[in-house]
Amino acid sequence: MRAAYALIPAVILLLAIVLDCAGTSHESPANRVKQGEKLYSQYCTECHGEDGKGLGPAAKSLGLVCRDFTAAVFEFRTTPSGYLPTDDDLYRTITKGIRLSMEPAKNMRPFKDLSSKKRWALVHYLKTFSPRWDDPDEHGEPITIPEPPPATREAIERGKELWQKVQCWHCHGPEGRGDGPSAPGLKDYDGHPIAPADLSNPELLQGGAQPTDIYRTFTTGLNGTPMPSYGDSLDDRQRWDLVYFVLTFGLGEDGVIDRYGH
Repeated sequence: MRAAYALIPAVILLLAIVLDCAGTSHESPANRVKQGEKLYSQYCTECHGEDGKGLGPAAKSLGLVCRDFTAAVFEFRTTPSGYLPTDDDLYRTITKGIRLSMEPAKNMRPFKDLSSKKRWALVHYLKTFSPRWDDPDEHGEPITIPEPPPATREAIERGKELWQKVQCWHCHGPEGRGDGPSAPGLKDYDGHPIAPADLSNPELLQGGAQPTDIYRTFTTGLNGTPMPSYGDSLDDRQRWDLVYFVLTFGLGEDGVIDRYGH
């Protein structure tokens, strides 16, 4: 009997974790949105604005245009090009943040210090800014990201050839520093200037610097930016080859082989 009582705290803790990680499913949608609204006002309005259009006071003072939630055009997704992200995609971005610059003030900080329940509440509130979320046709099935093959010198060489063939260098530059000939004129969906990623600095790969992160970007593209999807134009092996070549800009060929050669 004493042993059974000893298990009670562990059971209660496990139940709390399950409920916290379940997207606040134990609460009504109205309560989730209400809590999310309070959190948004506390943490997000400085950059994204009270109206969600991405031009809050801090964004204006720094000369930034942050994500416009009313347009619901999101770069980082597991869904095909043109579709809305999944709830898990939004949760991942809120948790990990987005690093845009080596200047901390210009980055979206990670909110992993907030409880899972609060992060899920923010997800639900963000979806109130645009009617796109209510249209079933705007939601696509998430892609499947396979297990990465081992990085090899042959794969990197094939990726280098693809880099030239699909003209990635035209935006990202010959050394991957985001300084290609097309870079100065690039704009986002709303006409704002947008810079290509500096692939030579893994810390600034906004969607993540792991091979699966880059593979996801190649497969889905970045909605609202000039970065296209290669999900239809390149097969699975070609996308992995390109992933490993892109990683050489920041890690070097030997670094990629050592880290991802299995």
